[in-house]
Amino acid sequence: MDKNYNMSITFDDIPVHGSVAGEISRKDIVDFILSATKKHDLPSMVGFVNMGKLKEGEKNHEEVVDEWVSQGGMLGNHTYSHLDLREVSAQEFVCDIRKNQELIVDKKNNTNFFRYPYLLEGDSYEKLVYIKNYLDSNGYKVCPVSVDFLDFLWNEPVAWCIKNNKYSNIDKLKELYIKTALCKIKSAKEISLKYYKRNINHVMLLHAGIATAIFFNDLIDEIKNEGVNIVNVQDSMQDPCYMISPLIVSKKGRNHLMKTAFIHEEDLSSYPQVPRSLINEIGYKK
Repeated sequence: MDKNYNMSITFDDIPVHGSVAGEISRKDIVDFILSATKKHDLPSMVGFVNMGKLKEGEKNHEEVVDEWVSQGGMLGNHTYSHLDLREVSAQEFVCDIRKNQELIVDKKNNTNFFRYPYLLEGDSYEKLVYIKNYLDSNGYKVCPVSVDFLDFLWNEPVAWCIKNNKYSNIDKLKELYIKTALCKIKSAKEISLKYYKRNINHVMLLHAGIATAIFFNDLIDEIKNEGVNIVNVQDSMQDPCYMISPLIVSKKGRNHLMKTAFIHEEDLSSYPQVPRSLINEIGYKK
């Protein structure tokens, strides 16, 4: 990789994402992430919250959101219920955004950042335009993604390993997790150079789940070893490439570079893909 280029890191699905296992709680997941953030002296990161996920059985996870904020994390809107835009109307989706905002607006470190669940922006032109107009008129900034290696796929295998005391499997899963992340960073650079003739400021999407919580510290070590400067998302979003985001009607979520490739009618399947079957093969090995 070329040395010394910028990338921001953002987290989706606070306070609840995937399974927990053993003694690791939802609050621990946030603590692990923020501890690594402080250890590496990283800038404050945006956590995109779904306040409709506060209740999990008998548990209330508002303390998880408050912990994120108290340790310097910023908050972004990710809808109240983590809605799938393919399954609801634009009006229902906007109501869910508004409901979420009402619950975070008075919290410290609240921002005007928004991220679509599943990166789905609209499966019809009417939906896409209706929601975009709402976001624009209410001062939201849609936070882009250029690096996404589907880190959530590691959550259930890691949780299973913890429950079944298969800790050697976790070490192998971590190795694959980091290898996949670095591969996707490299691919993002290559796609960026192809379409923008330069390496843009990247934005990585991670999820606040058990796998990333456990692996995050080592991931940052490896990213830094590659010469990547981790900057806050406000700085990354100043990159001109994000000033205009292609409007694409689709039933599939796409990150910024995938959308760029789509409008150039290029298939990105030739780039390395996330090894879904290998993750499960390693993770569930008895």
